[in-house]
Amino acid sequence: MSNARGASLSGSDLTAQLQHNGRAVEAHIDLSERIKIVSGRLVYVPPSANSDVTSPPSTTPVTGNESTASRPGSPGSPPPSYEDSFAEQFSEFKSSHKSSYSARSSSYFKFSLRDKPLRLVGSILHAECRRAGQREYVHSELDLNSYIGVIDGQLVWGREGFFSISQDVRLEEFILHAECKNESGTTSHSSLDLSRYLQTYDGVLGVKVATDTTEISTLFSEASWMKFKVVTEPDPIGVLGTLGDQAAFKTAFSSLATTTTEHVVAEMTQELSVAAAQYVKSAVTDTVKAKMTEIVTNAVSARVREEITKKVDEAFAVARESVLKACYDMADEAANDVTIQYTQSVVGPMEDKITESCNKLVEYALREVSESAIGQFQERAEILMEREIVGAGIRRAATQARLLKILAATF
Repeated sequence: MSNARGASLSGSDLTAQLQHNGRAVEAHIDLSERIKIVSGRLVYVPPSANSDVTSPPSTTPVTGNESTASRPGSPGSPPPSYEDSFAEQFSEFKSSHKSSYSARSSSYFKFSLRDKPLRLVGSILHAECRRAGQREYVHSELDLNSYIGVIDGQLVWGREGFFSISQDVRLEEFILHAECKNESGTTSHSSLDLSRYLQTYDGVLGVKVATDTTEISTLFSEASWMKFKVVTEPDPIGVLGTLGDQAAFKTAFSSLATTTTEHVVAEMTQELSVAAAQYVKSAVTDTVKAKMTEIVTNAVSARVREEITKKVDEAFAVARESVLKACYDMADEAANDVTIQYTQSVVGPMEDKITESCNKLVEYALREVSESAIGQFQERAEILMEREIVGAGIRRAATQARLLKILAATF
């Protein structure tokens, strides 16, 4: 280890920069494979005779600021996504923490940051996030002061400037706490669950819904379809139909659909890549060589991100029926790729089982995608509306104050 630089330990995975052939390479080794706990002591476990003891730890050249991926293509390495342990552990986490699809993004956000807690310095939130396909964490930060405000002593998402008018601001896991003054001048405690409003996508800490929606605020406060006369309108369909023609409405909800798609694809790729290997391995028999499993897994995994991204976009356009059809299309394409890469004499006896497994895998995955996308789109729409409801409350309070002032002056 004397020649190693930047050594770090994440779980049982030891990572370090080593010199190899005159250049820096990154090496990984899983200590859990060689070190065990016996009677309260750490004990070295020598490799078995059947293990590959001659192969050195996997290394990847590091050039400049180039990010290091998780060695796609090497035997036993995960597909181009987060490592398989992440996806497997998240699947277990979901099964033991039942939640609605609309709350799924919050659980994914919490789980993805489980090893690197959020930190709050002033109003700046700091996080260590993973990029897809990488083991390393990258630093990301977000100024909460631009997204959180205070209304009548309560922290509110979608406003701004909370930090300068709050006291004892602190973060406990994902909950933001502060002491705020209400309209009467009394200080009270307020809290806000940040996991509802934040997300991590490809190593970047961001917000699920942008708060800069001045156009849609105007739409909700001034558009004719929101006025009282709509109630007596003889053709309400015509009035409400103008909603779809409003550029602000289209822009806001198109953005929601886009961010939802990105999040669902990022999450589901982790699971589907690992599930592909599990389904195929359970379908093939011991008589088929291990190489076939690798080819089958790659044939399915290689299409995951491209196909799911395309199919989810279609799902938003033509509703859920297209997703049900898409699962069969993708299964057929994956099965065809497998058949082309292997001769019929090898794949033939297992083709039915492979096709059946791929069908089950893709049908399950795309059902999860469609349900999760719909639920999370609904959640983002709710977050968008929260801001407008708060704005409506402020306008109502201002109107009441003006009326009281007029009445006081009159009498």
